[in-house]
Amino acid sequence: MAEKDIPDEVKKFIFLNINSLEQLEVLLFLHKYSENKYSSAEIAQELRTNPGSTEEKLKEIYSLGILNITDKTNPFYQYNQANKYIVEINMLAKAYRDYKHTVITLIFSKPLDNIRSFADAFKLKKDETDG
Repeated sequence: MAEKDIPDEVKKFIFLNINSLEQLEVLLFLHKYSENKYSSAEIAQELRTNPGSTEEKLKEIYSLGILNITDKTNPFYQYNQANKYIVEINMLAKAYRDYKHTVITLIFSKPLDNIRSFADAFKLKKDETDG
């Protein structure tokens, strides 16, 4: 149940497109019930999350071309089964079922890795000036 158990395509998709656990759960909910259309309020109720936050996550996912939307004034969202990430999302859904903790760790480790890289860049410069 280590990171090595997660396919590289899934890791890349998470790194580039998933910014929070809530966003992942919204995506996977719509993926699981891809035949149905839901309002943000219905999704928030199903996932027991804040409706405003759910709406924000839906807009993020929609901007990736992963969702269809029925009407911009009274939107209902549906998973787009012809999106360009179909393979990655199918693999992500399986990885989340099989290695939930590892997937969550990947999501939460993203910013830390970026901060660490940023800090390391300054550490190298400091080390260079010490010599």
